[in-house]
Amino acid sequence: MIYLVNPFVFAILSNVPENVLNMIAATLATLLLIDSIVSYRIISNVKKTTVKFNQEGVKDNTEEISTKVRETLRNQSFLNRRLVDAFPNLTAILKEQGEKIKRKTAEVKEEVANRASEVKEDISNRASEMKEGFVSKASEVKKEISKKIDKK
Repeated sequence: MIYLVNPFVFAILSNVPENVLNMIAATLATLLLIDSIVSYRIISNVKKTTVKFNQEGVKDNTEEISTKVRETLRNQSFLNRRLVDAFPNLTAILKEQGEKIKRKTAEVKEEVANRASEVKEDISNRASEMKEGFVSKASEVKKEISKKIDKK
C-alpha cells in the first residue's frame, strides 16, 4: 500500500493548490465536528428517554422499557429513527450490561466481605493464641519466683 497507493495520492495532491487543500481540510474538519455534535445529541437523547421510562416505575421489565424508548425515539426525528433501526436492541443491550455489572459488583462485595471476615477471624485466633502464651509464660514465671522465695 505504501509503495503503490501513497505515491499516487501524493502525486494527485501535489497538483492541487495549497489553498484548495486547506479549504478541503477545513470542510472535512467542520463535517467531523458537526457529525460528532449530532451524534452526541442523539445518544444523549436515547439516554434521557431511557432514564425517563425507568423513573416511571417499570424497572423490572426491560423489554417493555425498550419498546417504549424505541417508539418515543422513532417519533422524534429522522436521525433518532436511523439510530433505532441501526441498533434495534440498543436499550436492551445497555440494560443487560448494567445488570451484569450489578451482579459482578455484588459478587465482588460478597467476596471481599467473606475475605474480611476470614482475616478478622484469623487475627482473633492469633491474638487468643498469643494471649494464652503470655498467660502460660506469666504463670511459669510466677511459679519460678514463688520457688525462689520459698527457698529463701
